[in-house]
Amino acid sequence: MKLYLMSFLIVLTGFQLFLEWKYLKNAKEHVITIVQLLLALVIMYNVDYFI
Repeated sequence: MKLYLMSFLIVLTGFQLFLEWKYLKNAKEHVITIVQLLLALVIMYNVDYFI
């Protein structure tokens, strides 16, 4: 289940990342999205250790 949710998060955030990179040329908003994705994946992967 965790793997399914992580892959779903990657697909959704990857789509958002692509749109930000494609249409916001001068802004660096896609870097913030990458950091948020990596942080969310690390937290989701290690959620068992936090509880």
